[in-house]
Amino acid sequence: MKKSVSCLRIVQLLAVIFLLSARLSAQSVLTYGLVQDPANPLTVTAIATPNFSASNATIQSGAVFTVLIPAATTITPAIPVLPANGNMNSITGSWRAERITAAYYAASCPGSNPADLGGHEVYRCSLTSSPNLNVVSGQPVRLFSFS
Repeated sequence: MKKSVSCLRIVQLLAVIFLLSARLSAQSVLTYGLVQDPANPLTVTAIATPNFSASNATIQSGAVFTVLIPAATTITPAIPVLPANGNMNSITGSWRAERITAAYYAASCPGSNPADLGGHEVYRCSLTSSPNLNVVSGQPVRLFSFS
């Protein structure tokens, strides 16, 4: 059975731990990642590190992080399953989050196999608003966090 484009896109996103397709208005290179808080290793923060310095930079509103978390893992803040959504602990800008479970994936993508998620749940975190930033080359910009 042929899967819909949206279902195929979800599977493609599962091939990476995270994906951030954001650009600052300066259109320069950024490195993206997730880092653990040394003081509290259960807290994870999404970051973007520029290779340039700029004042008045803005992260474009299409920025998206996709994070795979083992199924049934409880995170804070709690994010409901789609079609509902919640918010991550926003640090720079406001980050809305959606959660895709194996059951939701199977129900919303006819012909799909819940095993495609490999025992993970997908958290898609989207930037809904961004402040103007002063960025310094090599200095990470903290975006959002969860525990």
